[in-house]
Amino acid sequence: YIDDQGRLFPLPEPEEDDEEPVLFESEQIWFGKNSDGHYVIASLDGSVSLRFAPLAVSEDDPNGDNCTELPLVAVEDANGNHQRFIYHPLTGLPQYIIDGNGRVFYLHFGNVADETSPKLRLLSVSLLDALPAFGAAAQVGDALVRYEYGSSGDLLRVIGRDGAVKRSFTYQNNLMVSHTDAAGLTAYYEYSHYTPTGKVLRNWTSLGEEWRFAYHDGYTEVTDVLGRTEQYHYDDNNELTKRVFADGSTNIMERDSLGRLLSHTDAMGRVTRYQYSNEGQ
Repeated sequence: YIDDQGRLFPLPEPEEDDEEPVLFESEQIWFGKNSDGHYVIASLDGSVSLRFAPLAVSEDDPNGDNCTELPLVAVEDANGNHQRFIYHPLTGLPQYIIDGNGRVFYLHFGNVADETSPKLRLLSVSLLDALPAFGAAAQVGDALVRYEYGSSGDLLRVIGRDGAVKRSFTYQNNLMVSHTDAAGLTAYYEYSHYTPTGKVLRNWTSLGEEWRFAYHDGYTEVTDVLGRTEQYHYDDNNELTKRVFADGSTNIMERDSLGRLLSHTDAMGRVTRYQYSNEGQ
């Protein structure tokens, strides 16, 4: 399973006769397989469910059992609201999104680099009157938002339906070094080195705000433009366990092996404790 943060982790394979979902304790999710062969990942309280299904089926494989990848095809909540995702049959990229109100959005992808080393990126999102019939030519419609990229695939500008630039970005070696919003506020970033593992050393804005970062074993220091320094302490799982404020006061967080909060001690020494059921709630 690849989650919304891009993390890749294995999931257990449900047995054919499993009627109940399995609690994936370390990630605090329920995981199961429906009778139609769709896999479902749900939050602990059941408020959100993600449905995954085979991208391609055939007469020889009507249930898509031989598919190696199962993309997200629907997001549902406990009230029956949902979003559906339809994929392009050739590229495998998402092509249409249908929301709970029946509105249809078309996702237009294109190559922003040369043909020898193509880089497919989302170029625009459009609102359609209806979902095109199967096999019909794609309808583009009027774009709600457009995206412009450099030849290296970096996002340069986000353009609204009114033609105005809503966001713009600059890069150094594919790392974002500035970001400007629609109001003209620009944030700048300086890194320890300009490679994928580089860390932000300094962040400042066009309004005169500034933060400097110092990384130590187990904690990070953040110093603002007035020279006030705070510390953020982490455990081996990079979970926040203590925050030291500029005045020396602290908040302490005790966690279990799954990263769940067991107790929180505030600057006044007041302690709040947490307990969880066998289902992780």
